[in-house]
Order: sequence, then structure tokens, then C-alpha cells
Amino acid sequence: MVVRTVWLGQEFVDDGTRSKVRCVSIASAITVSFQVFTAIVAITSDSSNWLEIVCLLLVALTLPAFGFFGAVRGSSMLMCLFCSVSFLLALVQSVGILFLIDFEAATSEPASEDCTTSCFPGRECVVSCATVQAGVVEGISEVIRFLVGVVILLAIPSCVLSTCAAWHGATFWRPLW
Repeated sequence: MVVRTVWLGQEFVDDGTRSKVRCVSIASAITVSFQVFTAIVAITSDSSNWLEIVCLLLVALTLPAFGFFGAVRGSSMLMCLFCSVSFLLALVQSVGILFLIDFEAATSEPASEDCTTSCFPGRECVVSCATVQAGVVEGISEVIRFLVGVVILLAIPSCVLSTCAAWHGATFWRPLW
């Protein structure tokens, strides 16, 4: 008699398989909740684009669905798609975070004064100074710097989640392949 372990109504051959399916399912559930939260925030801040936001949410929910159904059904193709896209997403998010950190560092450099002296014959010399922020387009405000910091703080957990999803998806996918 073969004893099968059960989780969420699904029967598994052993505890190792059940554990891998549980990890992929949890990563998918966390991704879904993160996407829904982001969509709710976007709709409440700008309700004029609600149809676009809902369509983007539906597209964003396909990746966790691939992970969940691939894990529950033991589909090699869905699990390969899930872990590959999660890995690429983690790479893109990492590069984006690095660019935002570089932008934040460039905007936090101290301002310098660029002074020029203009002298005309028979008149007084005029000194004009302009404050120049090193490496930044003129007119950037503190609000934009604050928003960049918030985006960095929100992108880091998303990147970690994508990396975990790719890792757990790959550990489940390898035996299926």
C-alpha cells in the first residue's frame, strides 16, 4: 500500500514533491497579492485608466498561474516557463534597481556654484553665479528623489520574490524534465 501525502486536496507521491509544490504555490500566491495590491493602488491614484490597469493586472497574473498549475499538475512546460520568466524578471528588476540607485547617488551629490565675472570697459564688473547640481538635469525636485527611493524600496522585495520563484520553480522543474 502506497501512502500519499495531501496538501490543498492534491495527492503527492512523497513529502519532497509536496514541499516543492507548496513552495511554488506560496511564491505564486505572494506574487498575486503583490500584483493585486499594486493594481488597487494604481486605480485609486488614477481612476481614469482603470481598464488599462485591469488588463495589465490580468497579464501580470498569468505568470503565477503558470507556476501554480505547473506545480499542481506536474507540467514540465509550465514549470519551465514559470522559472525562466521569473529568472528573467529578477535580472531585469536587478538592473533597474542598480540604475535607480545610480540615479539616486547622482542626485544626492552636493550642489556647486558656477560663478562668472563679466567686466565691461567703463563699467563695474558683474559677478553672476548659478547653482549647478552635479550630473542632474536642472529642476529636479526633492519629491522625485523621494519617489525614486520609494520605488527602490518596493522593487527590492519584488526582485527577491522573483528570484525565489525562479529558484523553487527550477528545483521542481529539473526532475520533471
